[in-house]
Amino acid sequence: MTDLELTIELRLWNELELDLSKYAPGLKCQVHKGGRLLADLAVGEVWTWYDLASMTKQIFTVPAIMKLVEAGEVDLYKDINYYLWWWPHQNVTVEKLLNQTSGMPWWRPFYKKLKGPRDHHYRWSQLKEEIYKVPPDPTQGCVYSDLGFMVLGFLLEEIHHQDLDKTWRQMAKTWGVSGIHFNRNNKPEKSRKLYAPTEKCPWRKKTLRGEVHDDNCWALGGVSSHAGLFGRIEDVARWGLLLRKAWKTKSRSFVANQAILKKFTARSVPESIGDWGLGFWKRSRRGSSSGDYFSRSSFGSLGFTGTSLWYDPKFDILVTILSNRVHPTRKNNKFKDLRPLLHNIIREEIIRGGY
Repeated sequence: MTDLELTIELRLWNELELDLSKYAPGLKCQVHKGGRLLADLAVGEVWTWYDLASMTKQIFTVPAIMKLVEAGEVDLYKDINYYLWWWPHQNVTVEKLLNQTSGMPWWRPFYKKLKGPRDHHYRWSQLKEEIYKVPPDPTQGCVYSDLGFMVLGFLLEEIHHQDLDKTWRQMAKTWGVSGIHFNRNNKPEKSRKLYAPTEKCPWRKKTLRGEVHDDNCWALGGVSSHAGLFGRIEDVARWGLLLRKAWKTKSRSFVANQAILKKFTARSVPESIGDWGLGFWKRSRRGSSSGDYFSRSSFGSLGFTGTSLWYDPKFDILVTILSNRVHPTRKNNKFKDLRPLLHNIIREEIIRGGY
């Protein structure tokens, strides 16, 4: 263990009064500065594979849209019904779906209505019938919407002419992050015992392990554009490093070119209504999960299960965190206090150590 790793871990245990269990069973964290790995921590009870939850949006869906924009196949400012003939609502652009101003509600319990075989195509056809009925309400301002990203999933399938899982596998292979995967039909791709357990689910009547925690994604067969990916800390951090490379260089990038990435990670809505780029979280002025020290140019990705990645271009710091804070119940919300604390400790120790 390096001096920095030891200092970060000791400070974390001290701040938590030696009781991590109030926040999560355990966590993994990698810290990169200037593209170099400075710290690789495993604290408490840890596992190989974690449910990345909504990080699926930024790891899969947003880069997939970026590539289509770069190729000229998608125009951010066109209504979604230009691409999806069946979508009945007006004034819902691709841009609005990405920056959460489409007026789509944040969630609906579709899992209660999706019936029959959990085949991806069968369930997505059912989802189409349900989401079609949900009218957007543009007066809502900025609403973090799973439904909006489901619509973007239909857009990806329409343009690529294949299901989401196949599109992701092609992307992951190109990026060298094939360890990040969907568990199609809710069947673990790896040994179940290597996955971090999540919630003891009241309606699925079991503790979820290697099956996606998100209710709607599970009902869709484990594959969606808003949730579903599982990954190792090494692969998620590598994805972050690919974003860093695309940000810092004008050379060809597998993720997106520099101009496209900077457009997507720039603030897209006024702070008065939200903290969003085009699909990426932006650092809020107060109460950011990235803590108190990350710059305003920072952008990130968060997962409900207790996962996150934040990159600060100004200080060239990348922090990746994986946990299963929803085990055994999602009602434990104290992780929202732990995450900014850990970012603060990391930033302070990097400065103190002169890294």
